[in-house]
Amino acid sequence: MPNGDPKTYPVFVRTFLPEFPEDPAASAAPDAHTSARLRHVEGDVTCTALGAGGLYAGTAQSGLWHMFGKRAVWHTISKSTSPLPGDSIHALQYDSCGMLWIAGDAGVCIYDGTDFWRTPADMDTLPQSPVYSLCIAENGWRCFGGQDALLLLMDGQLHYLGAERWLPGGKVLQIAVRGNAIYAKCEAGSAKIEVQRMTLEEKAQIYQANTELYHLREGFVAPRRLAQTGDLASGHVGHTDNDGLWTGVYVAAQALRYAVTQGEAARACAANSLRAMLKLTAVTGIPGFTARAIRRPGARGYGDGNAEWIPFADETGAGEWKCETSSDEMVGQFFGQSYYFDLCADAAEKAQIRDTLCAIVDHMLQNDYRLCDADGLPTTWGNWNPSDLNHDSKWFWERGVNAAEMLMFLRTAHHVSGDEKYLAVYDMLAQRHHYLLNAVRHKIDDGHDCHIDDKLAMFTFDTLLRYETRPSVRAYLLDGLCHHWRYERVEQTPLWNFIASAHLGRSCDVDLACAGLAQFPLDLITYPVHNSHRPDVAYDAQRRQLTVPLPYTEAPIDRFGHERFAADGGDGCTAIYGTIFLLPYWYGRYHGLIEA
Repeated sequence: MPNGDPKTYPVFVRTFLPEFPEDPAASAAPDAHTSARLRHVEGDVTCTALGAGGLYAGTAQSGLWHMFGKRAVWHTISKSTSPLPGDSIHALQYDSCGMLWIAGDAGVCIYDGTDFWRTPADMDTLPQSPVYSLCIAENGWRCFGGQDALLLLMDGQLHYLGAERWLPGGKVLQIAVRGNAIYAKCEAGSAKIEVQRMTLEEKAQIYQANTELYHLREGFVAPRRLAQTGDLASGHVGHTDNDGLWTGVYVAAQALRYAVTQGEAARACAANSLRAMLKLTAVTGIPGFTARAIRRPGARGYGDGNAEWIPFADETGAGEWKCETSSDEMVGQFFGQSYYFDLCADAAEKAQIRDTLCAIVDHMLQNDYRLCDADGLPTTWGNWNPSDLNHDSKWFWERGVNAAEMLMFLRTAHHVSGDEKYLAVYDMLAQRHHYLLNAVRHKIDDGHDCHIDDKLAMFTFDTLLRYETRPSVRAYLLDGLCHHWRYERVEQTPLWNFIASAHLGRSCDVDLACAGLAQFPLDLITYPVHNSHRPDVAYDAQRRQLTVPLPYTEAPIDRFGHERFAADGGDGCTAIYGTIFLLPYWYGRYHGLIEA
């Protein structure tokens, strides 16, 4: 950037308004002379434009009409006689270059007043769906009002700002641009969308504050269930099947933040959530067995007799811990605690982490590479057994990723303890049970339909490659990571791009990762979005998913890599924690992939 200025990105900030700020000049009716002339147009006149190129009238069914000549007669321009995409026209406007912008049922086109046109057929930044209103602003923004969407052409990119995240809903009937704000009058109400420029660090500060304010419960990080749609202050922090995983991801983000900034606030956030993670293992009373989540009296479902919730009591009081722990929880525990161990921990904390992680691995080894629950039976998904992974077809999909996970658990236990027994089991599984060869092609083509194992694998490989120093072993792991990233590349998930870049030693679409972070909406509320009907998106109706992901401003909000090919989704009743931005941001900063 010039003069060392930090790079900024456009960020959309929406406010619903009680009414549209009317602009008398924009809504002025045609004068009497013009109105008299319009009576000679055949068909229902829907709009007019008067400028240097003369008077144009758009009609509902007979195309475009132009008045010129000494006798001021009307001439028609229709789809049958010109490149005009359609004969149903809703809005017209001249721009300052003298070009006429035409909006109708067939989208938007540009006309120079003679025989030159630009249409959606040859200009992919022009809308091709029905457009009912126009605003061609002096600052270069071109705004188009569609059905349930405002389309903004800015800096060469067409942004689709749909209801309910950005607009109240219904047709966009009128648009005005004032300064850095766009005002849209819709059938269901009005909205103001400001275009602010922010650095990624400024966005990180907002997500950090919102996460601390709205998403913490006893140190655990979880989605917020909203009592009122769109109101972050309403509702409560719920519990999930994977509180340990997502809290571990938050701990990793805060540890990386501390490593970059050396700020005590970051270390305090990480320490608070680390204690919550450690409690998940301590509270079960089963050495090395970790709970999924903890809930207290007053929480939804507390005391309902669900067999997966086990009563306990601690210094805080009564509670219940959730069993049936999965591989997700284990990956989150090792991922988060290992980052804290390396970047934040004092001697006492290192001892706590060492004891906890080694107890977990010892539990797995004592139970034939499985997690054994409160009833003494293996959990459904806590399985890393060599016989099952290699010789039971029911574990086909987990074969590679679970093999890599077990190697990661062992390598991390060795790292925090120095006990060679863990490395011996690691090498035995890697060679005798070909866990290393499983890991090298752990990603199986699933048509980009399931994304759970993607995050588990990426967290696993990041941790493995931090600790595995032997070149011959690293070569296999790097091959596996590269293969996975090439498959995931189309999804444009910022964190995957950063992890691949950090370990592979080259830029794996770092620019796209930064652009993706810039697109994240600030509130991360899961507003309903609908995109499957759009003619401009690549949608596979049979599989009911996109073939190319949408920008984060347009897509349903979800967690790392989840459903990047979903076209529709959201309920407006949940807010996702800011970790989905904070971890990739601070990871990128830590590895020098993002500048301060």
